[in-house]
Amino acid sequence: MLEARRAGLELVLQEYIPGPPTCHYRLDGFIDRGGAVCACEAHRWLRRYPEDLSCRGGSYGVSIPLEEMSGAVHAVSVLLEALRYRGVFNAQLKYDERDGLFKILEVNARPGASVSFAAACGVDLVQMAYRDALGLPVTPVTEYEVGRHCLDPHLDLVMCWRLFREGRLTLRTWMRSWLGATQPTFCWDDPVPAFVSYFDLAWGFVRRRLHVRPHRSSGATNMASKKDVKSFFTERVEEWASNYAEPAPVSMNVQRLVSRKRFALELLEAGTPREARVLDVWMCDR
Repeated sequence: MLEARRAGLELVLQEYIPGPPTCHYRLDGFIDRGGAVCACEAHRWLRRYPEDLSCRGGSYGVSIPLEEMSGAVHAVSVLLEALRYRGVFNAQLKYDERDGLFKILEVNARPGASVSFAAACGVDLVQMAYRDALGLPVTPVTEYEVGRHCLDPHLDLVMCWRLFREGRLTLRTWMRSWLGATQPTFCWDDPVPAFVSYFDLAWGFVRRRLHVRPHRSSGATNMASKKDVKSFFTERVEEWASNYAEPAPVSMNVQRLVSRKRFALELLEAGTPREARVLDVWMCDR
């Protein structure tokens, strides 16, 4: 921070909100061209990976009634109304047990990975955006299925295996939680995207294991120290550096992400004055 201040760079710090994964909430919704909030769907995460950081996401959650987080819904609605926002949005929040308030972690002006889960619960945000774009009336949705579970099989497999080894999760409970849960990419009538995604994840896992990685002790179960956090982000930097360095990305998923990031950086460079000082650029990998 001192080096940044000496260089004349401004920093924005976000407070760390303590609490277990069950304190993390997500809100998906849609605002039409008239500024009306047509629908919102909320769910609470039951498992996250990693547990103590918000750098990735929830792996297993359940839909809840909006009344359970009505104050947070109102706060997000007021924020987007002030911005005159139109379209699909998703917000990530965390319940702060210290003061009993929901804290906004981030608001994304785009559909999120859980947009298919919202549709499965009865809130089809994509259909709303389609009708609104064509100038057709959008019917508000005030009720949806509560108690439905969502699952990210990749993240939850990692998280459940860790909980299982630590004795915090039984195999029976693990298997039961997966039965009937809605996955973000897999569906029986169009399974190809899921197979491609799973293949990319598996191949990426193999590639990472073929490279020398920083040693981690078997007893390390979280990123509680500054050293662990630094190691985690260093691995992400090295991973993306290797992706950019390869003349031909090894998978369709990586190729798509690299192309999109390069295009975004070119737009940013073209629109940024030469005298401007940029500390960091954040882009979502979805």
